[in-house]
Amino acid sequence: MYVDTLSDESLPHIVRYLAHAGIRGIRGYPNAVSLIAGFIKDTGAPVSPVDSIVTGGAELLIHQRSIISEVFGIQPHSKYSLYEAFEIACECENHEGMHISAEDLVIEVVDEEGIPVPPGVEGRIVVTNLHNFGMLFVRYDLGDNGSMLAGICSCGRTLPRLATLIGRNNMFLVTPGGKRIFYETLFLERLAGLGMRQYQIVQETRETVVMRLIPVTSVITSPDVKSILEREVIDMFRSKFGPELLLRIEFVDRIEPTEAGKHVFMLSKLPHD
Repeated sequence: MYVDTLSDESLPHIVRYLAHAGIRGIRGYPNAVSLIAGFIKDTGAPVSPVDSIVTGGAELLIHQRSIISEVFGIQPHSKYSLYEAFEIACECENHEGMHISAEDLVIEVVDEEGIPVPPGVEGRIVVTNLHNFGMLFVRYDLGDNGSMLAGICSCGRTLPRLATLIGRNNMFLVTPGGKRIFYETLFLERLAGLGMRQYQIVQETRETVVMRLIPVTSVITSPDVKSILEREVIDMFRSKFGPELLLRIEFVDRIEPTEAGKHVFMLSKLPHD
């Protein structure tokens, strides 16, 4: 079953299909799979056991991994890929970083001068594809940041490994004073504790940030509750945003995916250097 749109109308059909079709493996964007898992948890819908869950196309965040594991009873495998080099790296059963497909690719993590950095040091990820005979890619800059892991995985495989990905190097907010606030420092998974099913942060201007939130249906029971939640969210992020950035909360029914079908959790309308 291929699904390109997740909504309150389509989710019940997707969950019923998963429960009755004997699906043994799931593959999708982290946001989509965690949204399905959250719907199952919230509604108590039945779920059939699956043998494997692979997520890719975006970083698998901590709270997404947690709810997927809780609902389906297995750890999801995070995969790193892009159109130009589809299978770059993937987690094994021990989930100790992502094994690089070194038989096909050379992955380097480099600094701003293009010099490789030691394991554990964050830098830009560049890829050289060894078997792409139609278009040669040499040290192709993916636009992502990350770091390498030292040593050998406990699974015994000796392939080099990528540590946790930092994601797109333009995934940050910019204050009027020029300070950059990277999304991983915001700990957005805290929103799940307030009953938020999905979220997206959009920087409209240098001074204004909009946080779009989709709450679980049962959370907002009155306008007063909505106002309380709005204040709680603003208070939660006040110390991170500081006095320079105005945070505005919008409770919405739907967050539109990108043309590629991804539900991105941070957008900036500012030009980046």
